[in-house]
Amino acid sequence: MGHPFQFSGYRFKQGWTLQLMQGVSLGFLIQLIPLVLMWIFGWYHVEGWLWNYKPFYSLFPALLFSFIFASETAILEESLFRGFMMNTLSDRYNVKVGLAASSILFGLLHFSGTSSEFPWWLSLVSATIAGFVFGQAYLLYGNIWVPLGIHFGVHFAARTLGTVGLTPDEA
Repeated sequence: MGHPFQFSGYRFKQGWTLQLMQGVSLGFLIQLIPLVLMWIFGWYHVEGWLWNYKPFYSLFPALLFSFIFASETAILEESLFRGFMMNTLSDRYNVKVGLAASSILFGLLHFSGTSSEFPWWLSLVSATIAGFVFGQAYLLYGNIWVPLGIHFGVHFAARTLGTVGLTPDEA
């Protein structure tokens, strides 16, 4: 007959908003720390901040889009991969199978094809590791809020901090 909404990992216990915000902060740091390290070692050059090139009112639609994109991506993917798939496979087999299978399938979903700048195998490996991290956070906290927050934070930071190699106009 199906499982209750809690089966998907959405448990609204006291402190769920704090866990969500902890995840968002962690996800933002996951994106920010490598950028800072690359900047320190001279592998990444910051030409300037986007608001130095364009007025804020013209940036608001992009910020809104970034927020909506990060929200819907995090909610849909975490609901599917951690909330449904990992739970279902863990119940049917065991937690290790649920974690491994959902992480691998998450990696396959994020396969980006071939590119001269980013090898295909690296997109598979990095997304599979991300799926494993999200799954571990889900298991550690016993709900979906922290991995959902991490997932949101990673996407929102990537969209707002920029992507390595883009000019200010492309960003």
